[in-house]
Amino acid sequence: TTMQIKPTLDHIPVFELSEFDLPEIQTNNTLEYGENPVSKASVLRKEITNVSDEFLQRWHEHGDTLEKFIKDPQLQKNNLEMGAMWFGRNQKFRWNHSDSPRVLQDLPGFNMDPHLDNRAVFGVVIVNLKDNPAGSGTTILDQFRKKQIYQGPTEKGTGILLFNNWNTWHMIANNSEEDRLVSYYTLSIDHMNIDN
Repeated sequence: TTMQIKPTLDHIPVFELSEFDLPEIQTNNTLEYGENPVSKASVLRKEITNVSDEFLQRWHEHGDTLEKFIKDPQLQKNNLEMGAMWFGRNQKFRWNHSDSPRVLQDLPGFNMDPHLDNRAVFGVVIVNLKDNPAGSGTTILDQFRKKQIYQGPTEKGTGILLFNNWNTWHMIANNSEEDRLVSYYTLSIDHMNIDN
């Protein structure tokens, strides 16, 4: 089956992914802490560093599908914000096959405050690697960071493609008793191949 990509809200460049099937991840291997051991959040977020070649190969096959979607001129017609943000530059996007996603395990109580990503980030892909706790999907908030306007799915093989924009304030909260396990990948503006 091919991964499915569908829009969520007209004016917000966030798309829901499904049928993003990936091989199982072993979570009992080396876990590394995030880059900032000082913050409480990073103690509750661990990174699994050894993923199989099979996992990476499957990930990049889905990446090819995402590349086609991002490069399609229809994207900026269908989503006004994409047109305003990138004005056709998205058609130069290239998926990077030599890059790996981060596999993140968020322990109970993990919280990431509402934020926008930095300007070097074009977008992010977040995929659930198991049936994650209800309510632990990435939450999109209104521009005043008060109201939840969308929450990403939590079932295994689903996820979101979020384009970094003024109206994609997002946060994560795992208020459950179990771990959240996701694959997280940053699309940077370097993927835009501006030169050619």
